[in-house]
Amino acid sequence: YGPGTHAHVVTAKCCDSLPIHRVATQLRREGNPIARSTLCSIFHRSAELLRPIYDALREAVRADGLVQADETTLPVQAEGGCTRGWIWMTMSARAVAYTYATTRGGEVAKQLLGDTAGHMVVDGYSGYNALAE
Repeated sequence: YGPGTHAHVVTAKCCDSLPIHRVATQLRREGNPIARSTLCSIFHRSAELLRPIYDALREAVRADGLVQADETTLPVQAEGGCTRGWIWMTMSARAVAYTYATTRGGEVAKQLLGDTAGHMVVDGYSGYNALAE
């Protein structure tokens, strides 16, 4: 599959919040049947291809003297129901980076922003306290 298909799958899932099975249904209706497993592979392959850009965004945020950070819950499908995941947002004047984690623990904040210098704007969540040392 070409870059247009990769871009369509990522945009539908990330920007339009469509689950992969709905993307498959739309494509089938348009005369382009692609199996859900293939669409999942396309999505993950796209993430691999974009990894250098993602890493550069995270480094741009870390290098800035003023960083904002926040985290929010995200329902994640799991066998037998949903589980809770977390989306961590880190932002500077130059870049925004989102990171998925299975926990809200302070170790994630330390992984994302540890070893940085400067000022940070966060809410009162104690998970960021380890960064102030």
